[in-house]
Amino acid sequence: MSQLETVKQIYQAFEQGNVSKICEFMSTDVFWEHHPTGNTGQDKDIPYMRFRKGKEAVPSFFEDIEEDFEMQDFNLTYLLEGKEAIAAVLRFDLTVKSTGKRIQDEEVHLWEFGNDGKVKAFRHFLDTAKSIEAHS
Repeated sequence: MSQLETVKQIYQAFEQGNVSKICEFMSTDVFWEHHPTGNTGQDKDIPYMRFRKGKEAVPSFFEDIEEDFEMQDFNLTYLLEGKEAIAAVLRFDLTVKSTGKRIQDEEVHLWEFGNDGKVKAFRHFLDTAKSIEAHS
């Protein structure tokens, strides 16, 4: 299966709420929300931006999403294919449950792949200031 098809299937599984299917595409030691440069929402402890390592830690990301947000809309706009990675551009509209604040924006998801065809790293690129503000 191509990397592009893998990412499409990951988003289909997300729409269906099938986290175990998503995990099938992950490498055993996947880096989730790995930002090597630092200075991210991780520093402000935004739940879904927390760094996770290993396939067994991935479901907690989706638990944080479900606990943190009410999603009004989540749409994959397009996919960009590179040699070892796929970038997904998404539009979303959600409400932070704890504050009632709404976020409408775009973000980019970067899916990096290992030689085995499994996802070895995932991270968001988004307006962290909006997310931090919505959680305050």
